[in-house]
Order: sequence, then structure tokens, then C-alpha cells
Amino acid sequence: MYTVAHIYTGLKYRNDGYKDFTREALDMLTNFSPRAEIYKDREFFLDLTGAKNVHKILADLTELLTPAYCDTMVISVACTKLTSRACSLAVVNMPKKYIGTLPVKLKVVNKNVILATVGPDEKNFWSLLPVHLLWPLDNRLIRQLQFLGLNSCKQVQEISLAELARHFGSQAHFIYRYCRGIDYERVRSVTGSDRQLMRHYPLRGCADRLQWDLLFRQAADSLAAELSARLEGFRELKLTVQDENHRIKTAAKKFNRVLFTSSAIQTNLHLLINRLSLSGPLCSIMICLQGITPVPTQQTELFAEKALAKPQAKPAREKLAEVIENLNRKYPSQPVSLGGFLTISRREKMLQLWDPYRFTKEKVKMLGETYR
Repeated sequence: MYTVAHIYTGLKYRNDGYKDFTREALDMLTNFSPRAEIYKDREFFLDLTGAKNVHKILADLTELLTPAYCDTMVISVACTKLTSRACSLAVVNMPKKYIGTLPVKLKVVNKNVILATVGPDEKNFWSLLPVHLLWPLDNRLIRQLQFLGLNSCKQVQEISLAELARHFGSQAHFIYRYCRGIDYERVRSVTGSDRQLMRHYPLRGCADRLQWDLLFRQAADSLAAELSARLEGFRELKLTVQDENHRIKTAAKKFNRVLFTSSAIQTNLHLLINRLSLSGPLCSIMICLQGITPVPTQQTELFAEKALAKPQAKPAREKLAEVIENLNRKYPSQPVSLGGFLTISRREKMLQLWDPYRFTKEKVKMLGETYR
């Protein structure tokens, strides 16, 4: 299993220069992962492969890096497993205008941060969040909580509602509820009421259950699109295959949705091709296309040749040949073969294979300018 965290920080200004400040933050990150590396001054990659309690590591990082080190923070974690279940967790920076129109799986933490969770650790992670990240608690309530020594949601959960009421009066219920981060499934099963559900998650634009469920079903695609457009150098491929009979065909069809960067091709393409010939259903496989330790050239070619040599990999073989032909037509001065395509180490430009129904160059450029 690979577990890779990509962190982008909006570092606060300091008189001694943010580069030294970045190095100081990196030294702190190496305590969590010896293989932490810096990228473009404000971005970090952490290899958390094999680490236990990843949610606790991220919670500690959130508490340590904010607000002392940065004013905004983006954490994306990709977990890749050779099982039918895949788990991913991401804390993504979100502009104000998108608040209230997101799928219910994306939780509003504050005005600039959304918490997106899939998997069993959602409750624990939420309880470890510091109170200053909670929304819609205002600054006055946050300062009062911190004055009482209640710095995290877990500390708030440990005291009774009566004790909260003694300090906060009528707002105690409000604080009590939001510090528990009640999730969509639990609220729906407990209350069974759309009106009560909307009170916990006041998403604008959801007038009835039909619209609500529509947003819920679009959660995975929306999250993938947002991450792909916003995080430079961090791309994910999601293959959802219904059954074994359609496995190869579906994987080959979705092959053109991957966004390749030059530094990611050598590292990850063998993972994709190798999975095209695995037996058994593949469900929500998350492949992080940057940040994993590069694989040696011979091993990469061996993976690819063995996978593509199998009869059932014919659709993938044809698709890959088409991709290489298009690349050679686009870059005639740098022709590549199958082996060369798998071992490219540098390209001047990003190699983009767009899905015309989901991405256009103009749209991604517009999104990129919005999120800067």
C-alpha cells in the first residue's frame, strides 16, 4: 500500500523571509515522515506508507502548522490498496463562492477549508481538529473556548452540555453539536427528517431530497475534478469497475482521463497498466500520480511488458499505442517507443490527455486562476 500526503501551505509573512520559515516547517514534518521533501517552497510531500493512525498524524500537523506557520492549508492524502476497498482523506482549500453548493460528503470546516472523508476514521479525525478551524463558530466563541483551555473538538466533547451552558448560555447546544461533527449518514438515520438534516448541513440550492441525493451521488466526481484542477502536480485516477467481465474494457475507456506530468509517468504508469490485468473487481482505486518513490527503469519496463503481453490486455495495448502515436505526432523531434514512453524522465511541457466532457484547457486555466 502506498500512502502519500501532499501539503500546500499559504505561509504567513515573516521579516526573516519565508524560505527559512519553510525550512523550519520542513524540519518539523520530518518528525512525522523521514522522507518528507520540499517542493516549490510552499509545498511538501510526505511518504506515510506503512504509518499507523494517519488521521492522527494529519490532525497533529493541522494543529502544529496552523495558525503558527500558515494561514491556509491544503492536505491531500492518497491511499492505494490492492483490495476492493479504497480509502482517501483530503482537506482542501475552497473559495467562499463554492460553499453551500458542494456534495454532502464534503464537510464545511470553516470559510476556507472543507473536510472530505471516506473511510472509518472520519469520527476520530474530526474530534482531533482544533476549534479554530470550526465553522460557523465566530471568533468571539473561539477565543472564549481557547481561554477555557478547550483547544480541540475532543476537549469540548469531554465536558458536559450543562458545563457548556454555564459558560455559553443559549449557544451551548450550537457548540456541542458542531464540535461533534455529526455526519450525513448518522443524522439521516437518527432524525429521518429532511428539515432536521438541512439544519445540520444548510446547503444552499438543495430544496428537496431529490436535489440532495443528486449532489450526494456526484461527490466522488466533484472531489476528483476539484483536486485535479487545484493541486498542481497532484493527480488522481479513479477507476470504478462494476464486474470482472467489464474490467478491462472500462479501464481502457477511462485511460484517457489521466493527467500525466513528466515526473509522474515513470513512477506510476506501471501501476496503472499492471492493474489492468489483475483479477477480481476493482473499486475506487486511487492512484497518486506524483510523490511516490520512482521505480527503476528495468522494473518499470518489466511490469509493463508482462501486463501488456497478456491476451486480456489487448484494449489497453491498443490504447497505449494510440497514445504514443499521438505524442509522436505532437512532438516529432522527440519520438518515443513503448519503453521510452514508460521511462520518460523530463518533458518541457505537461502531457495532457483530456476527457472532453469533463475538462477543457480554458476551464482548468480559469479554475487555476480562481484558486491562486
